[in-house]
Amino acid sequence: MKAYTTKDSVYSKNNAQKIAELEAKYETEKKQKQIEILEKEAKYNALEKEKSQKEVELLSREKQLLDYEKNVKVKELELLTQQNRINQIESEKKSQEIELLNKDKVLKESELERQKTFRNLILVALFSIALIAFFIYNRYQIKQRSNKLLETQNTEILFQKSEIENQKQILETQHKEILESIAYAKRIQEAMLTSELYIERNLKRLNKS
Repeated sequence: MKAYTTKDSVYSKNNAQKIAELEAKYETEKKQKQIEILEKEAKYNALEKEKSQKEVELLSREKQLLDYEKNVKVKELELLTQQNRINQIESEKKSQEIELLNKDKVLKESELERQKTFRNLILVALFSIALIAFFIYNRYQIKQRSNKLLETQNTEILFQKSEIENQKQILETQHKEILESIAYAKRIQEAMLTSELYIERNLKRLNKS
């Protein structure tokens, strides 16, 4: 009985010691868990604080973003206004360019027409010059032929004139010879008449004697 009591006492002491150890361990684990919980809460609070800061930063950034978007929209509106103005200027520029192109086209057409007229005048002038040159050349050829013909005719005339002069000289010579013959015959006749008269006078004288 005493041994059982001693044994029970030792068992109870061991149990008490184990319980104390378990309680100490529990308390330690509890404190550790509390510390972990506190650390987690601290971390959570830090995260919440960080989250709040980030939310504030995010809101600030969103505000900045909204302001930026607003500024962007204002800039876009200004750009659209400027683009409209540029488009208007471009449209006016294109209209001016089209007008200038039309004027240039009219000027080119006028220049082409002037060049065409000038070319036609040159062609007419060249044709006229060629025609005049042809007439001049033709007249020159005709004149040359006429000169050759005149030269031939002059040669023939000179030849004929020479022949006529020769014939004239021959005729003059013959006429001179004829006149000389007539004069000689006349002298002979006169001489014969003189002789007949002399004989007749002498016969009359003899008859009278």
